[in-house]
Amino acid sequence: MVHHEHEALLGQVDGLSLSTWPPDVHVVASVSDRELTRNRLPIRSDRWETRVPRMQMPRTPCGWQHRAMLMAMDEAATADVEVLIFLDVRSIPATGLLEAYAELAGPAVDGPPTVLEAEVLDLLPPGPLGYPVSRELAAWTATRQDGAHDPDPLVCPASFAVAARHWEQVRTAWTQLRRDRSAQATPTDAVLALGGLRVLAPRTRVYLQHHDATTARYMHGRGDQLVDAGTSTQSMPA
Repeated sequence: MVHHEHEALLGQVDGLSLSTWPPDVHVVASVSDRELTRNRLPIRSDRWETRVPRMQMPRTPCGWQHRAMLMAMDEAATADVEVLIFLDVRSIPATGLLEAYAELAGPAVDGPPTVLEAEVLDLLPPGPLGYPVSRELAAWTATRQDGAHDPDPLVCPASFAVAARHWEQVRTAWTQLRRDRSAQATPTDAVLALGGLRVLAPRTRVYLQHHDATTARYMHGRGDQLVDAGTSTQSMPA
């Protein structure tokens, strides 16, 4: 789900390109993001198919993340895939994350719905050229301080995975939970409500980019730069 967080999205794509098991399909939900919708960001690869479904930011934006997550997951479910993996736009997968999710989801297909999660590590602010994704990102991790820069885990988890065949059940239960009890219910809550399992994938990590990485927008036609919308004065080559 992207609403102008272009630097963060490019960091995520760099991480996907280094995955030991790259995705078959990468779905990027564009939420009133003109540059992304018009295919102006360098996020496509010959290693996977890229889809960009679109959604207008509602006039009252409360709850738009839930709608965008559903749209992205629904789009991915139409592809011929066995596992659906969600990554927040700020999440950079460790090289083995997608492979671990896929291997764990396989045996879970014939059982009750299972949600897979990974350890989340916060990153320090990015350097002038972004994060050194090709090297070990663990050296850039920071100690959390009262979750000051964390996304709200009740709204948008850093990452999770479910078997594609279970998605419709999880989707229905999740929507029902939000309607009946809690506007902040998560897919994990939905799986547990179905009598399913929550599994923390062993030795897997997802790196959560610093909040500063969400302020830079990719400005096509201006030297293809990432322009920091937070300051309006800083830019860096993309």
